[in-house]
Amino acid sequence: MAVSGEAGVFEADYRGVFETYIEKSVRRLLGRAHSAEPILPLEDRTQTFHTLHYAFKLPAAWPITSELLLTVAPHMEQAGHRDEWMSYLEQAITLSRQMDDSGTTGELELQLGVLYQLRSNYQAARRHLETSAEQFKALQKPLNRARALNRLAYVACLQRCFQEAIHLVETALSLLQDQASESAFSYFVLGAVALDQGHWAKAETFLRQAYHLWGQVNNKRMQGRCLMGLCAALRPQEKYQAALESGQQAVAMFEAVQDPVQRAISQMNVGNVYLMLEQSHQALELYHLAERVFHQTQDLLYLAHINHTLGMAYRQLGEWATAEAAYRRSLAYQEKLGNLAWLVNTLDGLGLVYLAQGQPAQALTIFETALRRLAQIQGEPRYDYFLAMVSEHAQSARSQLNQGTAN
Repeated sequence: MAVSGEAGVFEADYRGVFETYIEKSVRRLLGRAHSAEPILPLEDRTQTFHTLHYAFKLPAAWPITSELLLTVAPHMEQAGHRDEWMSYLEQAITLSRQMDDSGTTGELELQLGVLYQLRSNYQAARRHLETSAEQFKALQKPLNRARALNRLAYVACLQRCFQEAIHLVETALSLLQDQASESAFSYFVLGAVALDQGHWAKAETFLRQAYHLWGQVNNKRMQGRCLMGLCAALRPQEKYQAALESGQQAVAMFEAVQDPVQRAISQMNVGNVYLMLEQSHQALELYHLAERVFHQTQDLLYLAHINHTLGMAYRQLGEWATAEAAYRRSLAYQEKLGNLAWLVNTLDGLGLVYLAQGQPAQALTIFETALRRLAQIQGEPRYDYFLAMVSEHAQSARSQLNQGTAN
């Protein structure tokens, strides 16, 4: 019996030592996260995953554990962590609810919503961001509620629900009282909406406004995202040199802040400018660099984009089989995303591949499919543009087909 009692004491002592060790580890990592610039090093991120696994089992350590979670969350997102970090956030939300920690719950829901948006799971992103906004409304925290609404607006923009996105931004701005950093995100979303609607000059204005506001709080990462958007807005205005400069500056900024995903998106945008200048090989070099990152993060949205642009580049070079394969990969991603406007654009590119090879029957089938899918989004921005473009290409296919029949 004495042995059993001694074992119990030993076990209790060991548990106490272990809990103290975990709490000290959490505090050490928190200190390193607070001082990390521009991003928490990989070694510390790896140690954070390991430590949180045990810290989640210690309810008494929740105050310091929750602080670590909220401090490292932006670093994990910036470094490109997705599925593994999402799992930790899910566990943390369950714990924060058990601890009746509403403020932390609201912030964790926001962070998880952002990650689901980055994984192109827009319904899940909406669910978490709406919960976050409601949580902060109940807590009477207008700034945090505005943050959740802004990110919800960005999801709406990605789903091409443009009026909803604008309404959400307007609600956020009414809560912010000119708070520079979050107001900047509002204008960034308005710039993204204008880009998708094809209002290039309007997008440029909003993005420059956001860039200026983020400059006031020295947020280089978000300034980089504005420069990336400016590259996309300047290109269709045929301001190619300015577009290249904006895109290259964005790449440099993301290199400096160690953000591989945004750097890859910027490289893709610079590649798009080279493509417009018919410098296909320069474009392809950048596209392949970006594609590797998008595969690593399994980013469906940008995998769809990059394969579309790869199709365009290979079509420009007359490498038809490679172009067709890229367009078909893009279509597979587009179907998963449900973005019909982009899907129609990609179908049109695929049809042009067949048309250029003297296969008008196959081309016409593709163009007619594009027109049927386009009819599902009648009234959306740029519908008329896509209708005119695809109709013209379909007519070219018919003419080529008729000439072949006549011969």
